[in-house]
Amino acid sequence: MTGKDKKTNILQSLRQAPSAMFKGFVTRVFCLLPLKKYIMFESTNDFDGNAGAFYTYLKQAGVLEEYKAVWVTKNNSHTMPEVITVPRNPSSIKQYLRRQYYGCVSKFQFWDNAPIRKRRKRQVNVNLSHGALPYKMVAPLSEFPDFTDFAVSPSEQCYQYKKRSWNISDKVEPLYSSLPRNDVFAGHGWDELSKICGDKKYRKVIIWMPTFRAHVNGKRNDSTKEYPYGIPVIYCAEDFDALNEQLKKLDILLLVKHHPRSIQYLSLPDLSNVAFWHQLDTQEVDFCKLLTQMDALISDYSSVVFDYMLLDRPIAWTLDDLDSYKPKFTMEDPMSFMPGNHIYRFDDLMDFIKQVSSGEDIFREQRNDLRIRLGLKDYGRGCETIADFLGLTSRRTGKEKAD
Repeated sequence: MTGKDKKTNILQSLRQAPSAMFKGFVTRVFCLLPLKKYIMFESTNDFDGNAGAFYTYLKQAGVLEEYKAVWVTKNNSHTMPEVITVPRNPSSIKQYLRRQYYGCVSKFQFWDNAPIRKRRKRQVNVNLSHGALPYKMVAPLSEFPDFTDFAVSPSEQCYQYKKRSWNISDKVEPLYSSLPRNDVFAGHGWDELSKICGDKKYRKVIIWMPTFRAHVNGKRNDSTKEYPYGIPVIYCAEDFDALNEQLKKLDILLLVKHHPRSIQYLSLPDLSNVAFWHQLDTQEVDFCKLLTQMDALISDYSSVVFDYMLLDRPIAWTLDDLDSYKPKFTMEDPMSFMPGNHIYRFDDLMDFIKQVSSGEDIFREQRNDLRIRLGLKDYGRGCETIADFLGLTSRRTGKEKAD
């Protein structure tokens, strides 16, 4: 390294040091302030998921008349009435100060996907969970913070797999509850589909939810297979045309929902009976309510299948990249956690669609056996259970962690 290079590095370090010192100073000062009745939330796409459902419950239960809601947003343009928003990635000192202030003085912190940093002992930090049970080992790619007080899981059986996947510390206490977003499964009469289809009616609707392989940031690809449309099994326009003809003949709509962190492929065909989620106006759609209107699910290594099992409807797993899928599974025999049609090729996909059309559900018994074995139950009271446990509602069954 030349003398000039050394000088440049020293100058860069000097410029960065005040920033780090400033951040540490700001955090220490804000932590001297008393905790306030703020509840911070975080979710995958802002205002959605388990955090979104829990927020709605707290609002309806009157808790947010006493507490003020703060949301850590990934999209700085996202807002919600009566909610304070702070950016996850601030672009100015003012935004940074705002985020740190609420992060340091909020009494409760609830997060689904990207952890909210706990700053002091008397704060209560709760992971509301991204899913009921992960197929994949996450720990090599992401760490579960041991400052988390409670991690929500539907059952002791499910938590063992979650703990293994994330390598969760014994310091974190499991909080057993059905997932907040699934409370709507106990309800009836939801009609979210009309918000997408208008007056158009279909005899059956199938949703396809592949997990992500290629991350939008370009730094991660979990499969060595190339997917021109971002979904397994379909590799050419002719396949899409044949699929659409089959769906049209059977009066079925196939709704394809790419994973929000996957690369969005723009060269998608315009088809009468195949709709792509990110091309639709779904801003007013409650996805979990919509899920109750789906007649069948196609997925792969996504935890959404364990949510959908609560609805007791057909599920198919696309497995054409099983041998080339990079992440390790959390269970020794992942196939035993996939009680349904296994789709390896295009013809398998067509066969599953025919089965759904005819009302055939040949894996129902195996699916329910797995659901019972995993302790997956739906009482429609996940939000209530969590709120009561933490003392946010009148019936306090748990206790907050002391200093």
